[in-house]
Amino acid sequence: MTMGTDKLRQCARIWHDWLRGRGRGEDPVRDADMVLALLIAGLRLGVIAQMIPSLAHGIDVSPRPALYVVCWGLAASASIATAAHACFRRRPPGARWVRADIALTVALVVTGAAIVPADDRLGTWSGFLPGYALGALLSACTVAHTRLWFGALIAVVGSLLVHLHPLAITDLRFSITSNIVTFFVLAALVRTAALWSRRMAEEAAAAREWAAQVAREDELRRARTSLHNGVALLGLLADEQQHRSAVRAGTDSAADEWRGGLRRQAREEANRMRAYLRGELKTVVEDHDGATLAQVVERGGRGFEDLPLETVADAATNLRIGPEPAAALTAALQSLLLNVRLHAEAQHVVVHVEESGAGWTITVTDDGRGFQPEPARFGVGLGEVVVASLARHGITVEVDAAPGLGTSVSMSGGGT
Repeated sequence: MTMGTDKLRQCARIWHDWLRGRGRGEDPVRDADMVLALLIAGLRLGVIAQMIPSLAHGIDVSPRPALYVVCWGLAASASIATAAHACFRRRPPGARWVRADIALTVALVVTGAAIVPADDRLGTWSGFLPGYALGALLSACTVAHTRLWFGALIAVVGSLLVHLHPLAITDLRFSITSNIVTFFVLAALVRTAALWSRRMAEEAAAAREWAAQVAREDELRRARTSLHNGVALLGLLADEQQHRSAVRAGTDSAADEWRGGLRRQAREEANRMRAYLRGELKTVVEDHDGATLAQVVERGGRGFEDLPLETVADAATNLRIGPEPAAALTAALQSLLLNVRLHAEAQHVVVHVEESGAGWTITVTDDGRGFQPEPARFGVGLGEVVVASLARHGITVEVDAAPGLGTSVSMSGGGT
């Protein structure tokens, strides 16, 4: 008993919250089902409301008053039960319920010939059975199975013809025909509306899931792009082997220079990571008015003094690009130079900028280990920070590499 009461309270609380707008819109399919359940409950209870005022008159004119009351009570009970069932489930009744409901409806309509006088069978609520049958039929229009719905339609219309048969030889035959047509028309319209509302809800749910998946993938891309260079720097700072190599390359001043460059880069990456963690969508840029390509190359090369790096950017002093492409190019250059530092073992690295017509090209070339340039196997640095990130700003990337022969990455865009 307590469990049943708790379920009723939970159901009532869900309906209360939903009708007040809480949680509505989170699940389109659930919302569509709840709307249909609400319509079914309103329809069935509305039929009872129309039956009640004519109950006393129906008992008075019925040739079998006791049987009339029993049939009226069964019809009212079935309507209340269907309304409660739909509300409790928060969706339209299932196939089994519809079969039982339609079977009872057909039995009551056929029995109506014995409890309702012929003159009251059409156009009155003392002869409540046609109105009740219409309510039951429209409730069945929300069932998922088309065969069951069509079978219910034929069964209800057939029982109605039996119920109204004595009037077919009178002038009311035209009204009977119109009523039968009404059953078909309303059933088809409600069926179509129910199917389309659910289909649109399913499409909306699928679209929402697709949008959520795209958002998750975009967030993952942003995380990779924002954190990749920082993670690489952390790895370098933690790598004692790099420190020993710097010491062997010269004096303690060489190691200090190496560490100082890493610290400067680490500060920049820390700012970038903080911006990402704050939820700022735009990349942190140094100049909100944009930058020349020479400035971009200079910023991208900061902290790489330990590399055998040569920069040729004389032709780039007058080529200016916007702030966001400049930030993306800077991050791409840093990622490429980090890859050189980590993997290439190069003896010579060149960053070259040239102007070509209305565009420009930045090329990073090293004579290191090289690799087989298969786009599907690009890592996060080359695939996301360089290729994908620059593509969003209309900058194309070409990678030319071969094992043992070094690597050349060209980034080309239009001038402003």
